[in-house]
Amino acid sequence: MLGAREFDARVTAVESLTYDTKLVRFGLTNGSALSFKPGQYVQLLVPGTDQFRAYSIASPPSRAQARELELIVRYVPGGLCTGWIHKALAVGDDVKLTGPFGDFYLREDSNREIIAIGGGSGMAPMRSIITHLAEQGMPRKVTLFFGARTLRDLFYVEDFRALERKFRGSGTSRPCPSRGLRTTGPARPGSSPRRSRSTSSQTGTGRRCSAARPQ
Repeated sequence: MLGAREFDARVTAVESLTYDTKLVRFGLTNGSALSFKPGQYVQLLVPGTDQFRAYSIASPPSRAQARELELIVRYVPGGLCTGWIHKALAVGDDVKLTGPFGDFYLREDSNREIIAIGGGSGMAPMRSIITHLAEQGMPRKVTLFFGARTLRDLFYVEDFRALERKFRGSGTSRPCPSRGLRTTGPARPGSSPRRSRSTSSQTGTGRRCSAARPQ
């Protein structure tokens, strides 16, 4: 792909977001900034192999201009790269990245409303897009659906709620665990995920979804 190249990077932080999902922060060490569009991905070389694995960039392009980027990686049992990241990767380790890649990215020549849907490590490109828009003052209305199996699979809920409060009327975050909590309405400012009993209702698209009645 035009513009993709190899970068040397060093791990500057490894943070546990949930029991099986980590945020990894890298600093580029070869003096070049990685220019990418929100939503794109890079490929990470697994040390000691010739195998690459693709991960969406979770940070906005502004961080890359400072030669820093973040990835969100969920552990997959038996996974070559996720096993290495979760069990062996440490701050100070040197790695090789290649990118950027991908046709899924924010089209900035449009003012259409954005509906973002993600879950698990699939929240990475959504976080990149939404934080990028937030840096610009949230010029477009965004509704984020965060899909998860249970409450413990959710992360960054309060971060997204903080953006919702800051850009009231332009952003809505909706955590949607399949068990324990389901919501269809905008989250109450300052609220945290709570268990609820669910019923069924119609969305604006005519499709059926789960609705919440907090207890």
